[in-house]
Amino acid sequence: MINLIVVAFLTALTAGVGIRAAQLWHRSSLLYANPSWAENGGIEPVDESQSLAGWIVGINEFNNKTATLNKRAAQLTAISVLLGAFTTIVGAALPFITHP
Repeated sequence: MINLIVVAFLTALTAGVGIRAAQLWHRSSLLYANPSWAENGGIEPVDESQSLAGWIVGINEFNNKTATLNKRAAQLTAISVLLGAFTTIVGAALPFITHP
């Protein structure tokens, strides 16, 4: 019985971590780049160089946000894979450990 509880717990933990990684990747996919001058209902500057600078700032902020989310999602995916492998090993070994 303890074998089932341990493996079920590890399986649920693996699934939970994997789902959280998927949520982060989903959040990352919903982001989009906005020029910095568009914040708070701003209007586009008439000067083309200021307009382009606003886009560059907006794209850099977008890249930073998505990179942070993607990095965390990749880390959680790696943890989920390791937990899955550990769960498999534990599931295979527990019967031999608990019933020698």
